[in-house]
Amino acid sequence: MIDKKKIAKRAEKLIEIAQREGKTAADASKPIAKKWLGKISSGIVALGEKGKRVASEMKTDEEREDPENN
Repeated sequence: MIDKKKIAKRAEKLIEIAQREGKTAADASKPIAKKWLGKISSGIVALGEKGKRVASEMKTDEEREDPENN
């Protein structure tokens, strides 16, 4: 029968390994997360620019259709 002291030491070693492996996995995933956040951010900026352009074109079209109100 394994005594409590041995179980505690084994558990401590397993926890240390899990923490080390978890940190390694988190560190490895950071560049991937940054890459995708960059892509998402670029997409949002592009979408905003398109929306601004469309809004500007709509305003120009309205001005052409109704020049008396300007």
